[in-house]
Amino acid sequence: MSKVTTLSGRPFGEAPIRAVAIFTARGVRAGNAASGEWVRKTKLLLSQRGHGRVYDKIIRMRRGRPQIVRTKKHPDGVPRPSHQASAPGEVPARDEGNLVRSIGFEKIGPLTWRWGSGSIVALYMERGTRRIKPRPWMQRSLSAAGPAIRLALRRVLGSSP
Repeated sequence: MSKVTTLSGRPFGEAPIRAVAIFTARGVRAGNAASGEWVRKTKLLLSQRGHGRVYDKIIRMRRGRPQIVRTKKHPDGVPRPSHQASAPGEVPARDEGNLVRSIGFEKIGPLTWRWGSGSIVALYMERGTRRIKPRPWMQRSLSAAGPAIRLALRRVLGSSP
C-alpha cells in the first residue's frame, strides 16, 4: 500500500493542518487583544460623571428598614453630594463601581468571544425599568472602542480586517 504525499514529501494533510493551527493561534491572540481593548474603552466610558439628579444621601434598605448608607462632608462641615446620577439617555454614571467591575469578556469557542457584563444592573441600565429610563451604554462602548479594536486586530493579524 502506498502513502499519499505532497510534492515536498510530507504526508498529505500535514501542511494544511499546521497552517490552520498557526492562523488559529494568531486569531486567538487577535481576539484577546480586541476583547481587551473593548473592556478598556468600556470601563473608561462608564467612569464618567453623570449630569442628572444629585443625591445628597444614599438610602438603602437594611433588614427591612431604610438606612442612610453614605453622605460626604468636606472639612468646612457642609454636606456635599454623594452621587450625581446620569441623565436619561446618557451612559450610566459611576456610583459604587459594580457595573464597571462586572465588565469583561470570555472565550466561548475556538475563535468566539462573549463581551458584556455579568451584572443585572447592566441590563436595567441598558433597557430601563418602569422606574428608570434607559441609559444605553453597550452600543456606545462598541462605537467608542471600534477604532482601537480594528487597530489591535491589524497589529496582530498584520493586515486590514
